[in-house]
Amino acid sequence: MPRLSLSAMRCPMLRLSIILAAATALAPPQGLLLGVGRVAEAHPLVFGSGLTCLKTVCSDVLVQKRVQKRKALNYRRCGVFAVYGFFYLGAVQYLLFSRVYPTLFPRCAAFAAAPAAAKLGDPMGAASVAGQILLDLGVHWPLSAIPAFYFCKAVGETGRPRGCLRAYGANWRADVAACWAIWCPAELVSFGALPIRWQVPFAALVSFGYTALVSFRRGGAAPAAAAAS
Repeated sequence: MPRLSLSAMRCPMLRLSIILAAATALAPPQGLLLGVGRVAEAHPLVFGSGLTCLKTVCSDVLVQKRVQKRKALNYRRCGVFAVYGFFYLGAVQYLLFSRVYPTLFPRCAAFAAAPAAAKLGDPMGAASVAGQILLDLGVHWPLSAIPAFYFCKAVGETGRPRGCLRAYGANWRADVAACWAIWCPAELVSFGALPIRWQVPFAALVSFGYTALVSFRRGGAAPAAAAAS
């Protein structure tokens, strides 16, 4: 097999060809993708919770190794994110977004799938989307999702929930501000502009970045007062 010279490797088209060939070789076979799709359709709660658990742990590992430059992983911390990712971000939010919100705001799905011109003439649909965002960011995240993280963190670090409310209270303002800064524009795009089939992948992408931020700011065992900055 001929060896590629350094000058040849500098050719953008050659590099692109190599990347595409590698991606094709590493791509999972179609049968595997179809099998995963069948599992997700048959067991959406378990599949979604497991996928969210994996995504949350990977986000924490990325922060520990690449951002904080830890030589050894803090496995207890990874466990906290695994439990939070599986039970809350997976199971609880699955029920919330697949059962509760569609029942409370039945117009959101049709509004998201409608073309832009139709959305301009549907003020009730726009109001439904706004109501869903206000409920999610005004009630769900500040009063449920964020406290649940501190509960999981306290139990994971000490074996009991003592101190979780104190840490939550100390960091509440900064945590809610960070949550709103990321999720408000993300949910405007997701609920208001994306069809339903693209909302879950988009939310997963945003959630990976948001979880990395939470891991960086709150993953360590620093005192709550010192971590509130």
